[in-house]
Amino acid sequence: MIKHIKYALLFLLFTASTAYSQTDREKAKEMKNEAIKLMDNGQIDESLKILKEAKKLDPENLDYDYEMAFAHTLKRNYKEAIKILEKNLGHKDVTDQVYQMIGNNYDYLGKPEKAIDAYDAGLSIFPNSGKLYLEKANIYLIKKEYNKAVPLYEKGIEVDPTFPSNYYRLALLYCNSKEPMWGLLYGELFLNLEHGSKRFFEVSKLLFNTYKEGIKINGDSMKIDFCEIVIDAASLTDKNNIKFPFCMPFGQTFSLALTGTKTVDIHSLNTIRTNFISAWHQFKHNQTYPNVLFDYQEKVRAAGHMEAYNHYILAGADMDAFKQWAGANQDKFRNFMEWFRENTLSLDADHKFTRGQYK
Repeated sequence: MIKHIKYALLFLLFTASTAYSQTDREKAKEMKNEAIKLMDNGQIDESLKILKEAKKLDPENLDYDYEMAFAHTLKRNYKEAIKILEKNLGHKDVTDQVYQMIGNNYDYLGKPEKAIDAYDAGLSIFPNSGKLYLEKANIYLIKKEYNKAVPLYEKGIEVDPTFPSNYYRLALLYCNSKEPMWGLLYGELFLNLEHGSKRFFEVSKLLFNTYKEGIKINGDSMKIDFCEIVIDAASLTDKNNIKFPFCMPFGQTFSLALTGTKTVDIHSLNTIRTNFISAWHQFKHNQTYPNVLFDYQEKVRAAGHMEAYNHYILAGADMDAFKQWAGANQDKFRNFMEWFRENTLSLDADHKFTRGQYK
């Protein structure tokens, strides 16, 4: 009987302790949320005080140190932020974001090589982190070492195809290069991953301008300039299995899609893009040059939503024209959005796109 009483008391003490701990964790979480709100309002010192108290209630939780490091980053106390984060690198819950913030703070201190070391250390533990490839690429982008930045952005897409920022950077780079075709592809993939943001409208307008600059109409003559065809002689050795650069079928199909075009605006681009994707699959280029974006466009077209999709993708170029079209086609646009919510572009390890797949 005495043993049973002892066990009962121990159980009550354990459950009371557990309940107390849970209450502390819940209170700490509420304090963290309050601190983040203060941080967002620029009250960083007040935020830090609350985070320190929250950590006392839940000392094993990495979140509080991470948020304190972020607060110090906002205060430009970069060395303190690094100190807080580096002491947590052995924490069981460490994430790629910890390495990301360490690297960023080294970069803010004007130590890009130390930043790269931090990103590389993170990648050794989190090899599929699109964030860390992005940050490392950004270091080279700032230094205008584009030949180093681009492969890193593309590697970021390869390992983490649903992370949008690598597509964003590549869209900006390629749309302002001699190979804007790649920018069109990366940009549209980005638009399918990030909706309604400032960057969405920026890239939407960028794609429109890239189309407009790449399509040259002079009376009845038209030509396009989206890429340069460079043929590797080694690829022509097998006459029964010749595969031309992606630029060639893209350019030929796009030229056919331009038939009848007199001007370039978001309405005519709808026709051009619809003609393009129909011809691309009609000529079976999708079999020789598989492309997850073009497969999705064909899915949209087959569902009867290509006109609405094209206007949505290019809305940032001319919002007035888009609103006018949407107002005149309310049912069409509503039906598309209902379909779109259930049929977004699916990207994963087996369904992704990078320029390197055509090499």
